[in-house]
Amino acid sequence: NYSVGGKIQTLVHLETASGGLTKHSILGYLAKEDRIYVVDKALNISSYSIMLAVLQYQTAIMRGDFDSANELLGSIPESEYTTVGRFLESQGFKEEALAVTTDPDHKFDLALELEHVDIAHSLLAETQDEEKDSTDTMAKWKRLSDAALKESNFELCEAASLASNDYAGLLLMYTAIGNLDGMEKLAKAAEADGKSNIAFSTYLLTGNVEACANILVATNRLPEAAFFAR
Repeated sequence: NYSVGGKIQTLVHLETASGGLTKHSILGYLAKEDRIYVVDKALNISSYSIMLAVLQYQTAIMRGDFDSANELLGSIPESEYTTVGRFLESQGFKEEALAVTTDPDHKFDLALELEHVDIAHSLLAETQDEEKDSTDTMAKWKRLSDAALKESNFELCEAASLASNDYAGLLLMYTAIGNLDGMEKLAKAAEADGKSNIAFSTYLLTGNVEACANILVATNRLPEAAFFAR
């Protein structure tokens, strides 16, 4: 650990003994390589990267000296920008963290937290093809859909719900805003995807009782189909 402005920053978690004491001792810091060296009780030497420029940047931020911090940012390798971004977030500078971090997941979380749904949408649009159908990506689309709905951005909410196959969310939105065309398309898509309950409810709301009866027959719910037909 190291302290910046009274805040403890964790560099790495080292193995400790049963009593909670560390098994390592610090040998020193080599500024030329930006690495700190430690040795354990078996005299095995390990080193960990600790960028001096990052420390100076964090110190400037804690002092409120943003001009110096901006100058120091240029001397920090881009590979360390996510570390800087998480530090800025921890200090409450979330807008600045969003601008600095290079981690897509971190950037997406910050964009949603700051209600920048357009930025979050553009990040999801850049998802690689092999990851588009992953559970994590689908969950992000659902989160984006909820955030867009909160802002009454129905166009984005619809796009995000379609991307995540959130038929229930689409039904709720289409019903609330009276989008008959959207409900008719939703009913067909839900039926094709095997979402019989959503398809039935949507057909019923749009007055397509014949399609409702067909769904009951197709799902072998013949008693209900007979009562419904009457």
